[in-house]
Amino acid sequence: GMGIYGPYTETYHTFQGSLIAGLGLIVGQADLNTMMRYDPFWTVIYVFSLTLLIIFLVISSFSAIFIDTFEYTVYKEGYPGEDEESIWTIKDAFAWMLDSLPNKWLISLDIKKKASDDQNDQSEINGG
Repeated sequence: GMGIYGPYTETYHTFQGSLIAGLGLIVGQADLNTMMRYDPFWTVIYVFSLTLLIIFLVISSFSAIFIDTFEYTVYKEGYPGEDEESIWTIKDAFAWMLDSLPNKWLISLDIKKKASDDQNDQSEINGG
């Protein structure tokens, strides 16, 4: 932006000003009319390229974080197996999605067991 609009506007006259104006452009605070008045062709190219660059950087960052977290989890916990516990039913998926609802709602929807049922199941597992 500094090379295109620097000679014409004070906002893009310095590198810092150009950087701040570019960030302002992304959040919608740029004066596009002034930019279009000086050079409409380069304004369209500048706005689209800056927007695409920011979108690419954001998506790349989120992808990198997701992939890194997945690799770390697989390294620490191991790759999910095909055993019975790692296969979810529809009920398990709903229980996971609706976990923030109050417990009495989850119990009435038969998504969550009562605390006494959990204790009975645990005592059966422990042999008691």
